[in-house]
This record gives sequence, C-alpha cells and structure tokens, in this order.
Amino acid sequence: AHFAAEPTLAPGWRVARCEVDRIKYRPGRNLAVSYRLCLQHSDCSVVQQFVATRWCAPGESLARWTKATAQALAASATGPTVTHHAALDLVAHWWPHDPKLKATAALADEAALQQRWLPEVAQALAGPGTRLAQARVELVQLVPEHRATARVLLVLAAGPRHTVYAKADAEGRGPATQAAMQQLWDSPARHEGRLVVPQPLLWQAGSGLHWQCAVEGRPLLDVAPQLGDSDADALGRLLAALHGTPVALDRVETPAGLQQRLDEVVATLSQVLPAQAARLQSLAQALLPGLRALADAPPVTLHGDLHPRNVLRAPDGRLGLIDLDSLRQGPALLDLGAWAADALYRAQLEGRPAASATPALLRLAQAYAQAGGAAATPAQLAWATAWQLLCQRAWRCAVNLKPGRFALVAPLLDTAQQLLMARAWPSSARATAPREVAA
Repeated sequence: AHFAAEPTLAPGWRVARCEVDRIKYRPGRNLAVSYRLCLQHSDCSVVQQFVATRWCAPGESLARWTKATAQALAASATGPTVTHHAALDLVAHWWPHDPKLKATAALADEAALQQRWLPEVAQALAGPGTRLAQARVELVQLVPEHRATARVLLVLAAGPRHTVYAKADAEGRGPATQAAMQQLWDSPARHEGRLVVPQPLLWQAGSGLHWQCAVEGRPLLDVAPQLGDSDADALGRLLAALHGTPVALDRVETPAGLQQRLDEVVATLSQVLPAQAARLQSLAQALLPGLRALADAPPVTLHGDLHPRNVLRAPDGRLGLIDLDSLRQGPALLDLGAWAADALYRAQLEGRPAASATPALLRLAQAYAQAGGAAATPAQLAWATAWQLLCQRAWRCAVNLKPGRFALVAPLLDTAQQLLMARAWPSSARATAPREVAA
C-alpha cells in the first residue's frame, strides 16, 4: 500500500504485486528488507522493480533519507529514486539507485552497456575486431549495498551466442577477483580438467563491473538435493584441486580473525535469543581449542562460500565451482566444514535426521584425501562442521529471517554441541568409518 501510494510514481503506473526478496536483521540497529515489485502501466507494459528498504530505529529515518537524497540519484524506470515513509521509519531505494553500489547505474542503462561496455567484453571473449550484434541483460541477484549480478546473453556478429556474467560489489574487489580467477584459469589443474571454474574476461574500471563466462550446468542443489556417491566423489576431487592450486590472495583467514567472528556471532545470537546466551558461551569455549590448533594448519586456496548452489553439474556429470568472489587463503577445514554444515542444516530443514547426510560426507572426505587434499581426522572435521553450524548456519537463520529458518537456530546449536562431544560426524547405520589419515 505504501509503495502503491508513492507520490513520485510516474503517471500510469500501478503496483500489481509485491514480494519480499531478502531480509537482513541487524539486532539493535535496523532491519533491511528488499522487495520485488511488479508494476503495470496503463499501456499494458510491465516492469519488475527492486526496492531496497531500511527500517530504522524511531526517529532515524529522516536523517538517513536526507543524507541519501543529497547524493546524485539514479532514476528508476517508473520514477522514484529514494523515498521516505515517515510513519514506518522507512527509507526505500528504488533500483538502480544504491548508496554503495555505484555500478548499478551502468547495469541498468542497457543502451550504454551495448554502446560503451559490451563491445569490450565481446572482444575479450572472441578476440580483437569482434562485433556485437545484440545483447539481453537480466539482473539475477541484488544484495543491496553489497553486490549485484547480471546475466548477459551476447549475440556476436559472427559466431555462436555466449552467456556472460557481470558482477559488482561495494568493496570494489573486481580487480582482485579478476587476478585470482585468472590464476585459477591458467593453473595446471584447470588445464588438466581437474578444476572447473568460470573463465574470467576482464575488469572494467569505468563501469565498475567484473565480467566472466558462464559455466555449463545447473546448481547441484536443484538437480541433487542429497549428495549421491558419484557427486560426492567428484566434489571431493574438485575441492582437492582447488585447495591444491596456489593463488596469491589478499584475504587470509587467521585465528585472530576467526576469534573476532566467533565473538560477533555469539554476541548477536545472545541478543536475539537471550535464553540461549549461556549455551552460546559454552559452545564458544568448546570451539576454542580447535580454533587455536588452526594456527598450525597450512593455508590453501579456499572457496570461502561453499554450498550446493555454488557447485554446478554439467550434462556430462562434471562438477564446476562458481561465485569465486570470496576466494581466500586459510585452513582447508573451513571449506570442508562449510559443506558439511550446509548438509546438516538442509537435513534439519527437510525434517530428516542429521545422520542421513553422513554417508555422502564420509565419501566426500575420503575422495578429497585420496585426491591429495589436506589430511583431517574425524574430530577435526566435526570441529569444523560445528564451527560453521554456529558461525554461518545458525547466524544466517537468525539474521536473514527466511520463513521457518529462525526456528532452526536452537536445533543447529544442539547439533554443533553433539558434534563436539562425539568428535565425529553423526553416526549412521549406512555409514562406514572413514579411512584414517595422518594429522
């Protein structure tokens, strides 16, 4: 109703539908909610509109709106830029305006993309002199004030069609991401077929966009909600290839940084769930010995955001890694724990026992070690999984507020405690003990 009554909405437009796209809760500070609006015009044209809102503490929205409107504003397709809803203490940014993502203006201007930015992309893709015939741009992900991703179908004047992705982030990490991905692309593991990653194309300082080719396939979560034996083997080998490929990276996971992350997570969850505060402190204390032990772990090239949506399965069954924006150096256990924590989280989300995920996790760990991955004991894998259950899965369930997720925080903490006590992944009648590898 508030969006529909917006006075700066251009004549002829009406809001036909409003859906929540994502939520980010900052306890004690604010609530960020982004919406997808479907707007229809009296001439029957339709526009999909992102609106990123910030629900502020009482009395703070006017100052935030005043500051936002003092900047250069990128107009939306239907008129509004930054709007203020005082009764709700709400400030709304209408795509493509974003206070921190300057590249959104370039992504939203298809004429400028085709005339100024995409010809350079086409030449990076197919060589000097390549001419662009046509392009279609689709915004596929927007995390307001953080990052945006667009899928672009390029039709060249001579040659096949190509799908590429344009990415932008508020930190301006495009040059570093381009350099890191280029090292992976040039690596022996990629040339030998052991590592499948997107081909980086170029970083454009003018547009603020990092361009890369698409990887063939569909997200593993969509084609195989539960990891099968062949996928577990392939993923173990793929992860070992990534970890075994040296890359010069400026982001490094250190025990001190991880300790800071642990403190922040415990503080946030204790504020949101005060009844769990004592248990959170106990869990944090139980994680400290394993955290200190990471100081002796050799650093590897970490994916940094490993989950089944960032692994694609091609029609021929090969797996590939995408979304390499979070590449960093650190202990291999962090990636292994992230995958295992996601598997246990999804088991709980679907009402399955945690032990149902164990056989695939054991198989993955075995394939990883056999392919030359860093050695790990069951106790180390249990620690890494407990760490990620607390610092990623439970935390996200509390601050992202997706339907049904908040109720999983306490069960996820239960699972983390059980892992630390058992010093192994959940037992399963179908599971066999992993091959022990020397520490």
